[in-house]
Amino acid sequence: METTFTIDNPQKVAGLYFPLCSETGLKSCITPNLGGDAKIDQNHFLLEPVSIENLNNNRSTRNFWVETEHGLWSATGVSAPQEAARYTEEETSRLEAGILYHKMHRSNRRMELSSEILSFVPYDGNYEVHQVTIQNISDRPRNVRFTTAIPMYGRSADNIRDHRHVTSLLNRMEVTEYGVRNTPTLSFDERGHQPGDSVYYVEGMCEDGSKPVECCGVLDDFIGSGDLTWPESLVCHKEDIWQHAGEATEGQEVIGALRFAATILAPQEKKTYIIVIGIASDASEIEQTRSHWMSMESVASSLQATIDHWAALAPIRIHTANPQFDFFFTWVGVQPELRRIFGCSFLPHHDYGRGGRGWRDLWQDCLALLIMHPEQVRDMLIANFAGVRADGTNATIIGEGLGNFKADRNGISRVWMDHGMWPWMTMQLYIHQTGDEAILLEEQGYFESDKRGTLLEHLILQNKAAYAKRGEHGMLRLLDADWNDALDLAGERGESTAFSNAYAANLISLGKEILHLAERYPDKNINTAEGDELIAMGRRLQEEIRAKEWLTDGFFNSYYDNDGNALAGGQMMLTGQVFAIMGGTATEEQIASIVTMADRLLYDESCGGYRLNTNFHEVKMNMGRQFGFAYGEKENGAVFSHMAVMYANALYKRGHGKEGYKALEALFRQSMNFTVSHIYPGIPEYFGRGGRGLYHYLTGAASWYLLTVVQEMFGVKPCYGQMEIHPQLMPEQFDSDGIASITLPWQGAMRRITIHADGTSTMEEV
Repeated sequence: METTFTIDNPQKVAGLYFPLCSETGLKSCITPNLGGDAKIDQNHFLLEPVSIENLNNNRSTRNFWVETEHGLWSATGVSAPQEAARYTEEETSRLEAGILYHKMHRSNRRMELSSEILSFVPYDGNYEVHQVTIQNISDRPRNVRFTTAIPMYGRSADNIRDHRHVTSLLNRMEVTEYGVRNTPTLSFDERGHQPGDSVYYVEGMCEDGSKPVECCGVLDDFIGSGDLTWPESLVCHKEDIWQHAGEATEGQEVIGALRFAATILAPQEKKTYIIVIGIASDASEIEQTRSHWMSMESVASSLQATIDHWAALAPIRIHTANPQFDFFFTWVGVQPELRRIFGCSFLPHHDYGRGGRGWRDLWQDCLALLIMHPEQVRDMLIANFAGVRADGTNATIIGEGLGNFKADRNGISRVWMDHGMWPWMTMQLYIHQTGDEAILLEEQGYFESDKRGTLLEHLILQNKAAYAKRGEHGMLRLLDADWNDALDLAGERGESTAFSNAYAANLISLGKEILHLAERYPDKNINTAEGDELIAMGRRLQEEIRAKEWLTDGFFNSYYDNDGNALAGGQMMLTGQVFAIMGGTATEEQIASIVTMADRLLYDESCGGYRLNTNFHEVKMNMGRQFGFAYGEKENGAVFSHMAVMYANALYKRGHGKEGYKALEALFRQSMNFTVSHIYPGIPEYFGRGGRGLYHYLTGAASWYLLTVVQEMFGVKPCYGQMEIHPQLMPEQFDSDGIASITLPWQGAMRRITIHADGTSTMEEV
């Protein structure tokens, strides 16, 4: 399936960004004007860190200048004259992007030049490759000279306003035969300075193998009295700033300004330059990687290997009557891989945290991995349980490598009451996907403890510990928050009816699994009484919710605030309905009522479907920061993709495919309506003001969308290692031949399952 997309004049839409990354640590984002940043972690930023607010206003971009007899032109569109002409027809551009590469085409009528800039990060390298092609589109020869201008930030994100100038004094810039390097002497930290451990560099060469003729490594020398959009050195032809291989400067802000020999381009002739920017542990690493980009052929080979790598990690493909939906689904399948690498930080909207994922993310991202690469998951799941404490709580931040955890995010001790729920939900899927029930009998240690126990014991402990923390209304206490992090001001008396539903379902299904396990392994002395007890606990809790939490409005109460009051009074929250339906608490009559009320109170087609809640018109300091947000943004009533997808999943699970499809289809239509959503293909965290997609790429909604399409929409649902197919496709999803299909990995091979409109299905290996 084709995975590329094109957009005309994308620079006219503020806030666009595209992820580029590798398996070895580099995490980049790039804009149509080649803004954005690049880093390995919080303390190693190659380019200056950006957030969404300065993404389009920051002049510190990857820039490529062309000097001509008619003046200067930026091949990336970032020059003062081009900015001034932004709203004219003088310059046009087109973006082409795929998995995972970015290509910008730009053409300027006045300058009679065009550029094509291919950008990607090799999947196995910590450097960006930019292949820049300049073309003379006039009818006469042109004398041109090509110069790069890429400021190297080269330090921690903390230093944006913490000793910004002082940390520049640590810089050691050197000009080499291929470009500019910066090797800071220290990583500045007043808690304890560390020796510098990285080299930041910009290198390049022409397609004919020629190297830069000279370089400028000092930012102030390059811009002079101008700025990065109109540098004095180029505008005023200052020749005394240029340096040659072996020259060095200390204690200055660094730029990778590489100047190539002037050349004459005949009419329609092109010239290509290969520019690489990266982070290395030492100079020898730079030398070793150079062979991978020193020719057009090696760049093409590296690009293809990178495309193939990411395609193999997201192998599921679907075929329906709507090719655009199939295309969208392919990009959603890439997103869990992006979150595995970026965590929940390091893209422009995600300007918080210091990298890594949280506990909830770890388990939910496994959902997608289980479907796409189940053979990789067993050891990962066992390692994940090392984050469970002996009291049933857990570490909240994931460290590097399997089974490594950090106690608390930002050093703040907190307990999210939903955390104990996700491991069993994920483990259940694994057991059914593989038939490997024996994994429950594997042992693992507890976090910050010498104790060990089976994974089954970990799971029982987590769910019973949460159940034991009941509030005054009998629901599980909210503690510091649940899935909704913004419900963070009701730690004393707050209760989560929403996740009481989820835990009730967990207790019942975990209890049933214990009984099933005891039958399968009679020699293991598995305590069936514990299974019976868990089932009874879960059913009692469901009965309490049905009896006490159903509102006359026609839906369930979701929460109690810190004053012990239900969030009722006609106010509806989607989360409480999702888990009541998904977990089996809601009766068929109640589901019908919930659907009616959700359509009436929460559904907003202009913003992608079901909002997270109605407008409380109150800053509820007894509930959470959510209510201080503008209504329709983030957790306060936005169309929050994650919960909207889980609503769809819950409806499908209970046999309401038509209603579930409505929720999924609304998210798809909103995401792919670029003129409104202003995002590239994929699903964002939420849709905010005007229906724009925000916090793109790094969202648990992607894993749940993938899971729901595969197991509920197409109905490819394993049961203890055996595939069962129970599709809930809508009539309009079948093509003109009356078929829909899904291709996915199953038991070591790729299989195509073709589903016919008459309800029959076939499976073949592909």
